[in-house]
Amino acid sequence: MNKPELIPAVPKYIPAWEGPQAPLARQYPLQCIGHHYKRRVHSTFDNVPWLEEASAQEVWINPADAAERGLKAGDKVKVFNDRGVMVIPVKITSRIMPGVVSVPQGAWWTPDENGIDRRGCTNTITKYHPTPLAFGNPQHTNLVQIAKN
Repeated sequence: MNKPELIPAVPKYIPAWEGPQAPLARQYPLQCIGHHYKRRVHSTFDNVPWLEEASAQEVWINPADAAERGLKAGDKVKVFNDRGVMVIPVKITSRIMPGVVSVPQGAWWTPDENGIDRRGCTNTITKYHPTPLAFGNPQHTNLVQIAKN
């Protein structure tokens, strides 16, 4: 593909477009990833209320980052950056490392009258910059901030 700076012939570390080393991290200190979720396949089945009851759409955050922001389990939080805002409940868990948060990918975009997503669609905060090899959605390279809503 003749892009050695993005796709090297020998695997090596390449910093994320938005990561902890980026100047933008001063404003948005949390690396947001979008994990696959047990209750849907990408966006398929996101509209099934029974599955929502079984596994809610929540942003995962480490207890240390939650304490720093005064958050309690189940609080509605604002997850935001310059690209967008979503408001969803928070899940506090040590299963995610400090400095990283995760919003399950696949939620349908559901904006309110002010354009704030109320469903937790990771595309709300993801830039349009296709990945170099797969030309996919770079939903693991988003810097965000989280605040109690």
